[in-house]
Amino acid sequence: MIFSRNIFDYLFILSLSFIIAFISWDDLRKNTSIDRNNYYNYFSYGVDRFTYIDLNGFMDYIKHEWFWDFSIRYLTNFLDLNLIFSLITFLSFFIYSCFVYKKTNILYVLFLLNPLILDLIYSQLRISLASTFFLISIIVFNRSVLFSLFFILLSVLTHTAMFPISLIYIYLVYICKMDIDIRIKIFIAIICGFAFSFVLGPLINIILSFIGDRREGYDLSSLSSTYLYLSFWFLLIFFVIIQAKNKFFLLRVNKSIVLFALSILAFIFMNFFVGGYSTRVIAISMPFLIILIYNFSYYYKIYISFFYFLYLLFYFYIWW
Repeated sequence: MIFSRNIFDYLFILSLSFIIAFISWDDLRKNTSIDRNNYYNYFSYGVDRFTYIDLNGFMDYIKHEWFWDFSIRYLTNFLDLNLIFSLITFLSFFIYSCFVYKKTNILYVLFLLNPLILDLIYSQLRISLASTFFLISIIVFNRSVLFSLFFILLSVLTHTAMFPISLIYIYLVYICKMDIDIRIKIFIAIICGFAFSFVLGPLINIILSFIGDRREGYDLSSLSSTYLYLSFWFLLIFFVIIQAKNKFFLLRVNKSIVLFALSILAFIFMNFFVGGYSTRVIAISMPFLIILIYNFSYYYKIYISFFYFLYLLFYFYIWW
């Protein structure tokens, strides 16, 4: 019976991923996804930038996000570019859903029907693919550390933002295995989130300048998220503080995943003060945050789910 239920659940996830991947969201919204359109123009008409970029070391491959260009240009030899983009959307939502389902249940997959996720997997294709590789690395970790490291490498070579995110998660996995007090582990996760906020906020241009990245000088403050977009996540922080006395998030499984989610909440909180960009990080961290919600006690979970539903209604209204 359990086996049959799992089969139907995965068929549902597969079907939902297919539907989402092959819907033309631009037509439905009567809008143009700028990043997706830019990617299409670049790979269709633009000059391959690696014809004039010298790759003199491993860091150059990471800095220039080599795997993104290589994989898409290779696949265009066999497939239509729009189909490739749709397959990335399909793979991303499918892996996101499987990741959430394995740690919660099928109902929580529906939490992924969020404009943040839909925009990520449809428009922000590069970081969507990179974050998908990152989730695959976590899924396969218990079966093969080597394969896990391989997918982390693909993730970092696809989008440089996954480098600090992967480091934080790997470090928190290590912290979880240490025989230290739970409160110290939580404190370390929060400090990691604070540090990540400074890296993507006040320190970003210094770091980009140091490594010679082409995006040096970007005014990232203009990308900072509004209070309304962040309202639910501040509410979730409030619920975390209320439930912290019960250590709810570490009495169950998924310890490293929930610690990472707490780190992301700390990142969101600090960004309120330093003016960093939270929205995209929230999007790629959504599976972890959903699992965090699942780990709340029953009544708190109902309250949070209700507020999340209201948040989705507001966000869909703005997004649509």
